[in-house]
Amino acid sequence: MEKRGWIVYISNAAILLQYRGVKVLIDGLYRDTSGYFSQLPDAVWESMQQGMGEIPNVDYLMFTHSHADHFYEPYVSKYLQKNAVKGYAAPFSSESLKGCTAIVFDSEKKAVLEEDIVCGYLDIRHLDPRFYHVTNRCYLIEMGEKRILFLGDADYQAKAYGALHGLEIDIAFVTPVFFNHEAGRKILQEMLHIRKIILYHLPFCQEDTMHMEKMARRDIARYAKEDQPIVIWNKTGQSLVF
Repeated sequence: MEKRGWIVYISNAAILLQYRGVKVLIDGLYRDTSGYFSQLPDAVWESMQQGMGEIPNVDYLMFTHSHADHFYEPYVSKYLQKNAVKGYAAPFSSESLKGCTAIVFDSEKKAVLEEDIVCGYLDIRHLDPRFYHVTNRCYLIEMGEKRILFLGDADYQAKAYGALHGLEIDIAFVTPVFFNHEAGRKILQEMLHIRKIILYHLPFCQEDTMHMEKMARRDIARYAKEDQPIVIWNKTGQSLVF
């Protein structure tokens, strides 16, 4: 079968998608300042700065929200100096993005990026009560016949997901904290039609001082449905082809 598209995990919440040569990088220019999550690997960041390898010169940059473990201004500025980017999406403004073209969404919050590639979004508050004032943008990216959902650090307000009701979603990238909460599981397993769940936004195994992987594996064992596989991505290079 022809390899038409792939998704690869970089670190933390950083994901790279490629479909027919078009690359989309989500939350990939970050630096964790909290001490909870793993940093962007040095070798990856070096190649990105130099405009070399697979991750440089992506076509589109997307950021779910403005926290440093998803968006780090110095990295964004350096990346844009060395790499050609067609456009970006973010629920906030930043001086570091002024040299890049913002993706224009229509009244239905959708944008055609390329042939057979459409991006939609939902703006939902951050799940941490301390950051309810922070807008988290969830992206629904359609590549060919596949729909891929990225929740970032979205809250579990069921009514906020109404626009996704009835859609067949092939893959949803979700945090372990979202899946751990009963309200989050109801959204994923009852309200939405999701074929596969990938738990991401964890530290690497050797740096997981909060034992997030242990919690995720326990919750998968307790709550996973037979017809909805759930896997954990916390190792650089984990990937899937579609």
